[in-house]
Amino acid sequence: MSNYANILKAFNEEHNLIDSFRTLQPDCLKYTWRGKTRNGLVQSRLDYLFISTHMIYDVDNVLINPSVKSDHSIISINFNIKQDNDRGKGFWKFNSSLLKKQRLC
Repeated sequence: MSNYANILKAFNEEHNLIDSFRTLQPDCLKYTWRGKTRNGLVQSRLDYLFISTHMIYDVDNVLINPSVKSDHSIISINFNIKQDNDRGKGFWKFNSSLLKKQRLC
């Protein structure tokens, strides 16, 4: 594994991020980049959509679709946001002591 891959893996672990596409479609072989060489077509998955691990339960689907006039594909994600906001109007009270100057030292 390359140094960049290790850094990205450590960052994702530290911030509890996951690859949404790979998590929801573990067996799907889709690529986000295509290039042509003398030996033919080269494909790779260069683009990712990382999300917080607890948000995966709110995702309906993640898709990779080819784009027009680009060598990169489009990654799209659909969230299912639940509207269970049963709270009342409530009120907000401002802490006016925050407006007073604080002495430094």
